[in-house]
Amino acid sequence: MTRDITHSGAPLLDRENQRARLGYRLRRRASARSTLAFLLVLPLVGLIGGFVVYPFFYAISLSMLNKSETAFVGFKNFQFLFKRDTFWMVVQQSFLFALTAVFFKALIGFVLAHLVDVLRCSALPSGSASPG
Repeated sequence: MTRDITHSGAPLLDRENQRARLGYRLRRRASARSTLAFLLVLPLVGLIGGFVVYPFFYAISLSMLNKSETAFVGFKNFQFLFKRDTFWMVVQQSFLFALTAVFFKALIGFVLAHLVDVLRCSALPSGSASPG
């Protein structure tokens, strides 16, 4: 059961009606909470881009210039650096420092948390239940 649909050749929606529908959709989308949230976060995204992303790429570009920053040398600076024993000693010391610092900070944190818990529980009356 098929019906033949005839088309008169006239546009289904005239331009004014299309613009009105588009304006309605834009107003409806702009009034949505997610759009408002996005617009409120947009300045923060710009600040992050300005203070983090731009300096990152600028530092990468500077690292590929010579000492006087006049000529592009590519990865020659990195090749020079990776061949030096001093660089690898500094990398080793940095890793050692980072690992020991994290370990001791966690250890001190756990010890202090345990002491606070023990002191708090000992300060409670003997008949009351322990909180936790």
